[in-house]
Amino acid sequence: MKPIVYTLLFWILTYTVYAFPIPPCPLRQLIINSEYCIAGKVLDIKTKQEYIQPLDDKKADGFTRTDYFAQVLITEVFKGSKHAQDTISISFNPNMVCPGPDVYNKDTEVITFLDQSSTDTLFRTHSLSYGVKTISNAQEMQWYKTLIRQMQIILTYPNVVQRQQETIEWLVRCAENYKTRWDGIYELKQGSEFMVAYNMTPLLEVQRNERGLNSIQKQRLYNYFVQTNISTLSYWDFTLLELALESDKKKIKELLKKYISKIAYSSEVALYVMNYYGTLINNKHLYITSDEFQEALSATNHNPEKASLIWNTFVAQVQNTP
Repeated sequence: MKPIVYTLLFWILTYTVYAFPIPPCPLRQLIINSEYCIAGKVLDIKTKQEYIQPLDDKKADGFTRTDYFAQVLITEVFKGSKHAQDTISISFNPNMVCPGPDVYNKDTEVITFLDQSSTDTLFRTHSLSYGVKTISNAQEMQWYKTLIRQMQIILTYPNVVQRQQETIEWLVRCAENYKTRWDGIYELKQGSEFMVAYNMTPLLEVQRNERGLNSIQKQRLYNYFVQTNISTLSYWDFTLLELALESDKKKIKELLKKYISKIAYSSEVALYVMNYYGTLINNKHLYITSDEFQEALSATNHNPEKASLIWNTFVAQVQNTP
């Protein structure tokens, strides 16, 4: 066998688990399912190189694998048996392609969710890229700490209905902050694991009209949407908009007509909006248009003039649609 075959075989056998995307893991699930939750500072990144010998051909060239270890000083413990001022070693692979890798950088502050192997002293990030939050300032650190503590308290409530309704309020607060926006939206959307469980919980008849978001929460989410720079929004935000407006297509179309001219064709949200609007009005032609638009924006078929023309035509269509 040739060396390249040994190399490919090794990676297939060793990293098969990484060939399939891991399910999304929002903040609430990280708090519940990880063994450890800590705040810390990355003191150093160490590496270890290992020569991988070909399986059965001693003369063939092998290759060198590099393992990465983050040395983290714990500054606060939210969950687990470690203590502040302990230093732990977290094994990670920043070169992973799919799914997104957990990444640690020297001299950064982190909130990280960890599991520990029963066979060694190393820690590993729970759910890879989802499980480590690199913190940019003290305000952001305090926000995560507050959310973690609040959820840990909510989880102790013995009353299921109270626990779930408090969780919805917690998720709305997540959605109102840019850093945790996705964590809230992902679990508030209809069909999510949390909302399915919530809707199946038996409630007293007087409480049946209180399922899901209440009117005040819907208004807060709507206000958040219209006050946010629309170019920074994503598909998830439009999913949340449907919840805030109770899937009122007329209101959603009116809002899009008002804001769509503020979106640049080259922004990430442009394609989201085109697909979203096509689904909203059930226009099959727009599905084809969005494919052409995406192709014109792609690196291989980069054609900004065509992309701009398609987008401007789409904007005019939206603004002229009754």
